[in-house]
Amino acid sequence: FDGGIEVGQLVLISGDPEAGKTMLGTQILENIAKSYKVGFFCFEFTIQSYLKAKKNSRVNLNNIIALNDGYNINEIAMTIKEMAKTGVRVFLIDSQMRITSPAGRNMEEEESLKFSTLAKICHSLDVLIFLIVQTSKGDRDNPMGSKKGGHEASIIMRIEHTKAKDENLREFNESE
Repeated sequence: FDGGIEVGQLVLISGDPEAGKTMLGTQILENIAKSYKVGFFCFEFTIQSYLKAKKNSRVNLNNIIALNDGYNINEIAMTIKEMAKTGVRVFLIDSQMRITSPAGRNMEEEESLKFSTLAKICHSLDVLIFLIVQTSKGDRDNPMGSKKGGHEASIIMRIEHTKAKDENLREFNESE
């Protein structure tokens, strides 16, 4: 991004269900894949459906390493470390809700472990991770109620459904 978003950061793309988080994340990843290899942890839908949708597009699929197994946070961390050794510097994980953590913790501890593990990887390996998170309308700032999520992230992008204002619709229709 020529300095706009630098490596070494955990970036959360948050919002309500069906707000466009995955679309934004994949568009960012696809743009970077024009020039660099990227990693895509495709946990929300199958890789085959993603590839089928992009088959006739201008997306450089040769630069997108897509994975849809290994949901445990420790497996994800190991995979990122291995891919970073081969030069992959940017990752998209869709989504935090599919990531599992070792048993024996309460929900806050499980969520905190996810965010702290990914943030540490970003800093230690100098990689950029975009993590898609679900947030509730009651607590828009903290994914899954985890205070750690908002604390560990360098950047949080929040996508919301909003109803268009009537005057904006009128201007749009008149300009057609």
